[in-house]
Amino acid sequence: MSRTRIAAVIGKELREFRRNRFLVGTMIVYPALFTVLPIATFFARQPSVASAPLSNHIGLSLLYLLLVPMVVPATIAGYAIVGEREAGTLEPFLTTPIRPEEILIGKASAIAMPALAIAYAVYGLFL
Repeated sequence: MSRTRIAAVIGKELREFRRNRFLVGTMIVYPALFTVLPIATFFARQPSVASAPLSNHIGLSLLYLLLVPMVVPATIAGYAIVGEREAGTLEPFLTTPIRPEEILIGKASAIAMPALAIAYAVYGLFL
């Protein structure tokens, strides 16, 4: 396996992700929604709340944050293949001298990079 070909696939995928406004929008809206809603409900509570309900609320908010690493990669992965097909670049891409393993590793890495960055950013913002 060639690292340069895998890097080329990763670069191509990241450029395509950045050019698609719908995909960028979903990569922003879902994490923002799962971050803002728990924080807003946290600050909307009365200051005299006992520690047990507050602890339950924080645990539920952290559960919402677990949805971000599930939703964002699923959205990106769906576009990774469907976007190629819609753009008409799937067939030419499959005829390149890149091995199928390199395509899969490159696409999976390109999906994982922004998804992990968004998940860690949302978690850091929440903390």
